[in-house]
Amino acid sequence: MALVLAVGCIGPPAPAAEPTPAAADEATPQSTDGGVASPSVVVGVPTLQVGPDAPRPPGADTVPVPPPGSCHIVNGLPDHTCTPGALNPRLTSAQLCAPGFSTRTIRPPSSYTDALKKRLMVSYGQVGVSPLTGRPWSPTDVELDHAVSLEDLGHPWSPLNLWPEPRRATGAEPNAEEKDAVEVTVRKLICADQAHATDYAARMAADWTQFRRTSSSTDTGAKGPEP
Repeated sequence: MALVLAVGCIGPPAPAAEPTPAAADEATPQSTDGGVASPSVVVGVPTLQVGPDAPRPPGADTVPVPPPGSCHIVNGLPDHTCTPGALNPRLTSAQLCAPGFSTRTIRPPSSYTDALKKRLMVSYGQVGVSPLTGRPWSPTDVELDHAVSLEDLGHPWSPLNLWPEPRRATGAEPNAEEKDAVEVTVRKLICADQAHATDYAARMAADWTQFRRTSSSTDTGAKGPEP
């Protein structure tokens, strides 16, 4: 099923209205057998933009990113002004849910993500001594994560959809490994209810932690390794 999206492509990062997080019980209704049930109606979903639409990433050293120290992680969530999330205009829910789909087919190269990670760490104030570890910040401390993950219709390379999320080894809670498990769960929800695919993606952008109680870290699905 192709997604019909009533928004246009966007350009460089710009201030955006902070989405309103939805309630966890609305986001992950339970079936009678204890599993996750697909809702017939999804309400209270924030708007999520699409794009930019380009086949390849721009230069990692020239693509616009937020100013140094202007972004802040709060309660394990990316800064919604710096990282509002963005959908992939070149991926439909039908393609996402097709047998054999893998995020490796759309993931940007490490030559791009390695350089962009360092720049976004500066944007998020991850310089000097880390309050999490007591030692200088290192790129290995964070995962360059997608606010809306690749397996949940997220844009692959846009800085609007990428942020430096602390890993579990730093002592951060929540952390990148927890979000990885959530991303797999949300893909299952999308594929079980493709009519609401963009609703689930928007909920991920607003507050990924609302899906934690139904996630399973034992099933990696179509997920590839994160930078």
